[in-house]
Amino acid sequence: MSRRLVLASAALLAVTACGDGRAVDVPSSEAYAGPLVADGRFGAAGKVVSCTGDAAAGAVHHGRYEEGAVGDDPDEAFDHALSEAVFDGATDGYRLERDDGDRVLMTYAPDDVVVQAIVLRDGPASAGTGAKDGTGWFVESWARCDLADMPEIAEEHGIQIWSDDSGPVAATTIHSSDGPEHCDWDHMTFLSVDGALYVGDVDAEHARWMDAAYEDDADLPGDAADTGFHRDDDHLWLSPDRTKAYVGDRGSVEVWPRASDSFRCS
Repeated sequence: MSRRLVLASAALLAVTACGDGRAVDVPSSEAYAGPLVADGRFGAAGKVVSCTGDAAAGAVHHGRYEEGAVGDDPDEAFDHALSEAVFDGATDGYRLERDDGDRVLMTYAPDDVVVQAIVLRDGPASAGTGAKDGTGWFVESWARCDLADMPEIAEEHGIQIWSDDSGPVAATTIHSSDGPEHCDWDHMTFLSVDGALYVGDVDAEHARWMDAAYEDDADLPGDAADTGFHRDDDHLWLSPDRTKAYVGDRGSVEVWPRASDSFRCS
């Protein structure tokens, strides 16, 4: 088994599945029992994950595989897919949950909750993929939960998760991170709120691309709208016109301006 497939905890006794005899890491009584081929936006993988909300990302491939390299076995196919960015999210720590011979299910399940799933298939593939005799292993479907359900992966990728009174909020709603390093923007903090981008620690060079001015110490305006979102000791308010985010507490906030549409990092 490749270095990317790890054994589950000792409590999960390995059993041997049908097919080619690969050892699976999850007892058959606990493994996902549904179909490994399914309709839907994320295919069968979307049926496997257990998310707080809907699955946040994924894909499904139908028919002959022509989009990248195939493998001689599931492990090799996984490594090819990872190097070709076929999926995102967790890159290691997977367990082999089920082996149906021509399809295998790999799951990423911290605390035994499946938050990412990958179905690999031994199926038809074009000659350009490196397939032998017209077949090879490839990722047929994959799905993952929102990064709010995957805090260790969020941290690994530098994504900062915010919360409200009920707990972590989906990263698709709000998240923050350092600016991209390859553009020398990592001294700034990017805050995404419902698709709008706000920027903290804006320098003079980039101020012209902002819809308002950055301030490092200001009073919270009386008309600021409380979003209910917070991270550590920072709370978030927005101006009525949504051009400013106020980050801090009621005693003192930073004013993070909204970035204009022309603010781009190539």
